[in-house]
Amino acid sequence: GVAFVWMLSTLIGNTFKVKVKTGWEDLAVVWVSVIGDAGVGKTPDLKLILKPLMTLNSQEIKRHAKEQKEFKKYSEMSKEDKDINATVEPPIKKQLVVDDITMESLVDMHSKNPKSIGVFKDELAGWFKDMNKYREGSDKERYLSAWSGDSIVLNRKTSEDAYVENPFIPILGGIQPSIFKEFQTSENQANGFMD
Repeated sequence: GVAFVWMLSTLIGNTFKVKVKTGWEDLAVVWVSVIGDAGVGKTPDLKLILKPLMTLNSQEIKRHAKEQKEFKKYSEMSKEDKDINATVEPPIKKQLVVDDITMESLVDMHSKNPKSIGVFKDELAGWFKDMNKYREGSDKERYLSAWSGDSIVLNRKTSEDAYVENPFIPILGGIQPSIFKEFQTSENQANGFMD
């Protein structure tokens, strides 16, 4: 059931807000930890429910790869050949779900998919461990800000900046109880991350 709710959240994205009560509207974003011992069937159950969404996601990845090849071929043409052939624009990747991704790549992809980007980590511990994987930083704080609906801005020195005005990043994954407890630090409880 929680996988289905996560899938709906990913598909709905930031197209509307939920009215909690008068004066309080919130996003329909969900973060779900499916907690259970190894071998109880967390992954097969999640994948069964998510199959339609993952099929769409796979089709989009294949479409983008095909269009990227066509664009590369066009880019390598001489000016004369480009003049006699139809213009090929760079493709935009409209991926719905990611799993192994840095914060920078996530923001880049989300800026091209402004409605939502779902993060499905089969092993949720990997999501925790991937934060600040390549550099010391503030990935956890960025995720918390995104959860609250605050815009995300990445200003870079060596590449293009990225901006997501209305981030919507649902998270889903499975984790074992003993591993989940490892992440229940005083900092993660104080800043609301574990909630």
